[in-house]
Amino acid sequence: MPTPLNKHRVQDVASVKYEPLPVSLDENQRIALAKLVNPKAEVKKELLLKDEDVLHLIHHDALQPFPVTLPEPLRSTTVTRRQLAKHYGGSEMDTFPKPGADKFAVHGRANFMCINLQWNPNAPQVPGHGGLFFDSTLPGDAWTASEKHSPQQVLFVRLSGNKWLYLCEYEVNEAPALTTAQWRGLPNAVRTLWTKNIHEKMWGAEMRARIRLRRTLGREATRSEVNDALASEDGYFKDVSPAEINTALESGNECVRTWSMKCVGYDEEFQWELTQLPSY
Repeated sequence: MPTPLNKHRVQDVASVKYEPLPVSLDENQRIALAKLVNPKAEVKKELLLKDEDVLHLIHHDALQPFPVTLPEPLRSTTVTRRQLAKHYGGSEMDTFPKPGADKFAVHGRANFMCINLQWNPNAPQVPGHGGLFFDSTLPGDAWTASEKHSPQQVLFVRLSGNKWLYLCEYEVNEAPALTTAQWRGLPNAVRTLWTKNIHEKMWGAEMRARIRLRRTLGREATRSEVNDALASEDGYFKDVSPAEINTALESGNECVRTWSMKCVGYDEEFQWELTQLPSY
C-alpha cells in the first residue's frame, strides 16, 4: 500500500512548536512591525498580509533585529542579478542560485537566496530585520528537505527594478501553514497572484504534479511517484489550471507553507565587497 505524502489536510497538520505573538496589536508591536518596512522597496500594498496575520505567523524572536553597524550609504548599496551571477555564479533568475564548482572554490558560498518582493511582499526588507517567506513545500517537510535550501541563507531582496540588496544571513524556521480559512480570507488579488505563479513557475511544478496525480490516481501520490512524474518528459504539468490549484488550496489538499526568517548575522566585509563589484 503506497504511503501518501500528506495523510491529513493542512488544518490537521501537527502544530509548530513556537511561541506565537498575541494577535491584538499594542503600540510596541506596531512599532516592531513598522521597522520591517523599507521605504525604498516597491511593494504592492494590496498583496500584503494584515498586521494581525503577520504577528500570528512570524516567530517573536524574528522581530528582534540583529545589530548592523555598517554605516549608510554602504549598507544600502544594491547590486544587480547580473553582477551576482558574473562574480559569484548561479542563475540570474533562480530564487536559490547555485554557483558552479569554479566560482564556489573562490568564494565558498553556495547558500544564496534571492527574494522578489513582488511575489513575497512580507519577506525581509531591512538589513538585520526579519520577515516571512511563502512557498509550496510539502507540508511536514523541514526547510532543509529541499536540496535547494541551506540551514542558513545569504539573503538578497529585490527593492525595485534590478536593484537587489544584501540583507543578512538568515535562519529559516517553520511557521504555521495558511489554513483553508486564511487562504479563503486573503484578498482576491493575493490568491490570484499565487495561483497564477504556481501555475506558471518552475517552483510550482511539485504542487502541480501532486494535483495531477491526485486527479488521475484517485488518491494521494507517494513521494517517489511525484519524483518520477517530475522527471518525466511532461514534468511541467501546465494542464493543471489556476482554478484547479485554487480548489486544492481551498479544500486543504494543498497549502501555502510559511517560513519565519530571522537575521543571525551580517557580513560587513561581504557587503563592502559587493559595493566594489564592476558593472556588467
